[in-house]
Amino acid sequence: MDIIEKYNKTAEEYTQSRLGTEDKDELERLKALIKPGSRILDVGCAAGRDTRILKDMGFEVVGSDLAERLLHIAEQTNPDIEFVLADMRKLPFVDESFDAIWASVVLHHAAKDEMLVVLQEFRRVLTMKGVLYIHTKSGQGLLRTNEAIVKGESREFELITAQELDEMLQNTGFMKIELEEKPSRSRPGLSWVNAFYSKA
Repeated sequence: MDIIEKYNKTAEEYTQSRLGTEDKDELERLKALIKPGSRILDVGCAAGRDTRILKDMGFEVVGSDLAERLLHIAEQTNPDIEFVLADMRKLPFVDESFDAIWASVVLHHAAKDEMLVVLQEFRRVLTMKGVLYIHTKSGQGLLRTNEAIVKGESREFELITAQELDEMLQNTGFMKIELEEKPSRSRPGLSWVNAFYSKA
């Protein structure tokens, strides 16, 4: 069973588990970096938690994900927001159609050799000087977990260090705004990479 099947199988449980875990500081930071009313793509939006917040901040937002059941929940609870079934490796949007991309807890679902393709797609759909935010698990190798939030299903995550991500982003044509590693608030021993970059 691949990761998308697992998210579809556990869509309701996963949606409930994510409530109250918003990246509030990072959402406010993005708001400070872009103009009011900017058009944002929420990649890996799941059930639309962050998409809703960004919409309520006054932005024009589109949510995208590959898990159909999560998107169905997003559409049912947010009828005023557009949601699109989409693979981040091949986004169905024209060039330079978004002022910012919010990619929280999604890049680690791509294999290391696919991450560059994903970043190239992000750059393609961003306007010049558009802002990209990435929040992904930090480290090296694969992390395998069994968690209650997905009914005990195992999940695998491709870890990446802040330095590796920085090199990939700069090689793809992005310029660093902020880059940091932060320890997880809920899982001892796990850290996250938080990255704000702009299209150069």
